[in-house]
Amino acid sequence: MPSGLFIVTAGSAVQAQGMLASWVQQCGFEPPCVSLAVKKGRGLGELLHAGTPFAVHVLGEGQKQLLGHFGKGQAPGPEGFHAVGGHVPEGGPPLLPDALACLECVVVTRHEVGDHELVVGEVKRARGPAEPDGKPWVHTRKNGFQY
Repeated sequence: MPSGLFIVTAGSAVQAQGMLASWVQQCGFEPPCVSLAVKKGRGLGELLHAGTPFAVHVLGEGQKQLLGHFGKGQAPGPEGFHAVGGHVPEGGPPLLPDALACLECVVVTRHEVGDHELVVGEVKRARGPAEPDGKPWVHTRKNGFQY
């Protein structure tokens, strides 16, 4: 099952969080929207309520530092973003300027789907690609029943 690799961020100041995600998909043109599946109980998922800003950062091929940093998890707070060149702007989600591209979104709705919640966000701003020849990192899951 092929999918992209993304870092999803939300929260501000003390509660800023980020997570590695692969279940992100465009789901609308007008307005532009994306969907994101978050396993129940994930700290980031607790922050994603209607009207909440969040960001989807597209990882480029070989961006192992970002993948490794967010793949192992991190404690809430801005320190985890500073370690990889990110920052937490006032009133917005944490941003990672080194990611290949970024979609800044606002949560529209959430739906329970088994052991995950499907979050739908409207894209408010987009940046990227950071490198004109950069390619998104595609991951192929060999088993669709576990991460």
